[in-house]
Amino acid sequence: MFYLLLILLGLISLKDLEVNLLPDMEFPRLTVITNFQNAAPEEVENLITKPLTEAVGTVKGIEKISSESMEGVSFVTLQFGWGTKIDYSAMEVREKIDLIRGVLPEDAGKPIVAKFDPSQSPIQEIVFFPVDKSRTHELRGFIKREIKSYLDRVDGVALAQISGGFKKEILIEVDPSSMYAHQISIKDIQSSVESSNINYPAGHIEEGSKDVLIRTIGEYQDFHEIEKTNVSKNDKNIPVRLGNIARINEGYKERKGLARYNGEECVTVSIFKESGKNTVTVSESVRSELERLKEQYKNVIKADIVYEEARFVKQSVDNITGGILAFLSLIFILRNMESPLILLTVLPISVITTFLLMYLKDLTLNVMTLGGLSLGIGMLFDSGNVVLAAIERHVRNGLSVKEASLTGANEVAGSITSAVLTTVIIFLPIVFLKGIIGVVFGEMALTITFSLLVSLAVSLTLIPMLSALRGNKVWSRKFDQWSFFKKIAIWENEIDVRFVKGLTNWLGKPKRFFIGIAICFAGVLILISFVDKEFIPKVDTGEFKIEILNVKGSSLSSTSKLVEELETKLLKEKEVKHVISNVGYDEEQILSRSGGEVGTHQAQIRVVLSTERSEKTKDFIRRFREKVRYGSTIGIHFYPEEDMLSKILSPDSKAITLEVEGNDLATLAFIGENIKNEITKIQGITDSKSSLESENREFQIRFDEDKMSVYGLSHQYLAGILKTALKGTIATRLRINDEEFDVRLRYRQPDRKHKEDISRILIRTSSGDAISLDQAAEIREGKGYASILRIGQSRVNRITANVENVKQSVVLSEIEDYIEKLKLPIGYKVHFGGEKENIDASMRELLFAFILAVVLIYMLLAGQFESLLIPLVMLCTIPLILIGIIPALLLTGNSFNISSFTGIILLVGIVVDNAALFYEYVEILEHDQVSLKEAIIGSGQIVLRPIIMNNGTTLLGLLPVALELGEGTEFQSPMAVTVISGLAASVVLSLFLIPIAFYYILKWQRTRKKTT
Repeated sequence: MFYLLLILLGLISLKDLEVNLLPDMEFPRLTVITNFQNAAPEEVENLITKPLTEAVGTVKGIEKISSESMEGVSFVTLQFGWGTKIDYSAMEVREKIDLIRGVLPEDAGKPIVAKFDPSQSPIQEIVFFPVDKSRTHELRGFIKREIKSYLDRVDGVALAQISGGFKKEILIEVDPSSMYAHQISIKDIQSSVESSNINYPAGHIEEGSKDVLIRTIGEYQDFHEIEKTNVSKNDKNIPVRLGNIARINEGYKERKGLARYNGEECVTVSIFKESGKNTVTVSESVRSELERLKEQYKNVIKADIVYEEARFVKQSVDNITGGILAFLSLIFILRNMESPLILLTVLPISVITTFLLMYLKDLTLNVMTLGGLSLGIGMLFDSGNVVLAAIERHVRNGLSVKEASLTGANEVAGSITSAVLTTVIIFLPIVFLKGIIGVVFGEMALTITFSLLVSLAVSLTLIPMLSALRGNKVWSRKFDQWSFFKKIAIWENEIDVRFVKGLTNWLGKPKRFFIGIAICFAGVLILISFVDKEFIPKVDTGEFKIEILNVKGSSLSSTSKLVEELETKLLKEKEVKHVISNVGYDEEQILSRSGGEVGTHQAQIRVVLSTERSEKTKDFIRRFREKVRYGSTIGIHFYPEEDMLSKILSPDSKAITLEVEGNDLATLAFIGENIKNEITKIQGITDSKSSLESENREFQIRFDEDKMSVYGLSHQYLAGILKTALKGTIATRLRINDEEFDVRLRYRQPDRKHKEDISRILIRTSSGDAISLDQAAEIREGKGYASILRIGQSRVNRITANVENVKQSVVLSEIEDYIEKLKLPIGYKVHFGGEKENIDASMRELLFAFILAVVLIYMLLAGQFESLLIPLVMLCTIPLILIGIIPALLLTGNSFNISSFTGIILLVGIVVDNAALFYEYVEILEHDQVSLKEAIIGSGQIVLRPIIMNNGTTLLGLLPVALELGEGTEFQSPMAVTVISGLAASVVLSLFLIPIAFYYILKWQRTRKKTT
């Protein structure tokens, strides 16, 4: 009843467990975002970025400061150490910014301190497009009026955010000649419109016993009323209406970007969930509501979900299939149904009780915790296997079932407790790692620990109890009467006989065995250099991104035509399922501007391939790349999309990142161009790019201070007039039927089209006279960089590239050789960043975890066996498991990464468990007064079956992950391949090397005791 209670509580906990894609992580990263409209990148750097960087640089806990200065906006990114209380750090950063707020330009916006939180990213992205293509302009407004409110009301949805499409606004297009003929400035018009469109409370009066509110009503009811606004008077004191000097009409905001889905222009709605809500449940609710809306408005819109976070979570749940294979392996080995069914009770009790412990520990169901359960399923049978084997052996030796159950469980209780504690100790260092690995893999480690501790308790209590309920007659291998199982029985006996014969032979002649092991180990050490090294295993998600860089200064329509050509070619490919294009950029989403190239000359295409494709994503990219050859003035770069976990762990997904530090931008650009050209010659390098690759063309207006003084003008006044005339200013907002529209004031299109039009812009002086801009300023053509990167107080040119068809570690080695020979001017240096930086940091952390785990296991075994030498013999097999791992990684094409290294750490516990179990039986048999050789061979015979069963169930439990049978298993596949190959090697080591080593060491110890 106790275990039924645990199952009941576990099921209740499962219902309340939050389901997310990733563990709850507080990322130690803050970004300070500051707007400084119409300022060039160098001005933003000098006036905004530098003062902010200096101010926040003294905040406690900062490990790295990087920044990006772009046209009109500054990004300063602060990287703290893991474990930092980021909320307190954010408060300190805001305090430092407040101290220098007066130093920043008056026109600059208030700096915003934003936290990086991947859990706040959208869980779904839905694309909408019209059934009637002629009504594309109306799509955004329709979705805002009719669709958004329904999606907002879905339980668990925090926000449905609209992007793309045409945003309706009211345009006031001024005729400058008419305006100045009436001696009116554009600032006068802005003030008149703003002050006229207002309702204002004026007070109240008493009428009898009631208070009556008095309000002044002035708000525009429609855009035609704007025309009647009086902006001035003429010489005859007759009012001049806005309609006399400007054209007012309904229009759409001038766009800097657009989105398309499979070649059709679309509007995107991003769904954000409320904190604490179940991702899968919210996604399904939104999907259900979307289907209803599609049916309701089937004559107006079409819609499709192009991204769904819940899909990754569902894949992780579906991948817990290894338990079935593990159970089938038990039936083949035990050859009856009762014993596997007893062992099978371990699985649901352990897993469901783990949900209860996860709930109490405030963990969530996510990719890592579910992955931990998937990896741990095969191990859950291990303790039960050993207990059941011990009970069965005593039953066959003549004890009653009850006595055998009690004796068998007591006999192995120490060894299996030690084995489980060994595995727990293995994961202990991961929990205490402070870096990204500790944060991400910590929950997986806790999940495996919980499940193994519960399985230990079940193995020592429930399995003996259920075994005692069986009669003496039911222990026979009932399936042996079937021909298939008869063959298995024959094979098992042959294995047992050959094992005894082989072990006896090697005990007499150990030199050849040790020489063979040494040769294999030496060969493996040579092969290690051929194994690729990377930070995150490359996951084939079936998606990739194409980055298009048109000629600098290209218009939105020009870039859009280029993208259309690529879309047409992509949609002709049968492997392509979806093509989502973003041309230009969205002005409203400021964070989308971070990351280098921004403008109407750039675009991104996200390509989703069919799940039934016959080729890998990288092969498709290589084939398609040959079809899209453009001139050197147009850049087409391909980037495979990593899974969400990889994006979080390694935000810079590019394989090669070099950072050149210095001060002068021109020198940095020159050095960067040379490095880029040189590394491009290395075989396998593709998509190389420099952050200072090209300059933007721009017109620079320089004011004449003397003339400005004569006319009574200021920089701020002139800059404001230019902005209003060219880009336009939001003068007010028009409210119609609960909808608000911007009212934009600007010059007519013909009056702001060319450079000459700018020079003829009329300015009203303080005396009321009108002068043209070129009377007070000079217009020059210049060039400037699109963005300026900094790390600390140094400017940086970042060179990035991808690697194809060549091992990444080989390419990195060649680049390291090139950098060592590179001669740079004084004050300039180049170093690796991105992936290489991550590899070095993660390997240091994992090496620390590995060494600490080995030390802790040695301390545990030394205490258990009261010996300093015996644990050393057990640990000697750890490096030898590389004999199986290295060839397996090479054959499967996997690399050394955080996933495979975690598998090696996991193996340490399993390998030592086998050795400890063997030594436990050696001690038991020695108490029965048998010779040392008989004790060694007898112990080998006893542990042969449990080791094969334990390693077999673990191996089969991981087989679906290793073979990548389910989607999303690629991240854990290197770990599974490492564990499976390591287990195969450890079986040989545990059954032969450990017995031989123990035989000669124990023999030496006894000889030494006799002589002393």
